[in-house]
Amino acid sequence: MKRSTFQFLKVNPPTPEVQRERFLLILDSILIVFSVVFSAWILVAGNSLSYLWFNLYILLGCMQRHVKKQSQRWLLLFLSITCMIVWMCLIF
Repeated sequence: MKRSTFQFLKVNPPTPEVQRERFLLILDSILIVFSVVFSAWILVAGNSLSYLWFNLYILLGCMQRHVKKQSQRWLLLFLSITCMIVWMCLIF
């Protein structure tokens, strides 16, 4: 039977794999909160929309680590690369 992510993270004592997953989960949570706050600030302040594309790139990268199906991972990777290309085009 397959365990969920949160059941997997409750292993005592934590193995290196569990510690790595915990670290990535915390890091992704921080990046997502930062991206949402930064995106809201961009939209309210009327700054360049190129930063919004960069935030989408960060969010898609965070989500890609937690998706289990390979087809969804490829879709997120494609969207992430597209956001990065649009961001680079808007900057230069």
